[in-house]
Amino acid sequence: MSIETIKLELYKMIVAIIPAGYFFFTQEMHFAIITFALLITLDTITGAIKSTSLFNGGFSSTKLVNMKKIICYMLAIILAYLLSTIPHFSGAFVYVVTWFSLREAWSVTENLAEMGLQFPQDLIKKIAGEIKKK
Repeated sequence: MSIETIKLELYKMIVAIIPAGYFFFTQEMHFAIITFALLITLDTITGAIKSTSLFNGGFSSTKLVNMKKIICYMLAIILAYLLSTIPHFSGAFVYVVTWFSLREAWSVTENLAEMGLQFPQDLIKKIAGEIKKK
């Protein structure tokens, strides 16, 4: 793993603290779940559109990978929920859901950039760097 990838992942973790703090302190945890569900749905749709437009049809392997991702997300969210019932770990659930939401938002942005949607140049450079690494 390159140092650039590590820096980007640390940046995403730090950025996840802000909305997680909002959801935690306002006790609006259901909005965190709704946001996550909407983002994972949007990521699935944009990923399917991207794969069919880039590879001229058929995305069966993408469906399988996406199902694995969703199952792993749900297991991690359940584990975080159980962890949040332990004293001093009450923010774990919200932080994990927010973290996954931000990862999904990033993935949607990558999909849209690969489909040709115009974004600010700074964002394009970061996304292009991530795509080249894959």
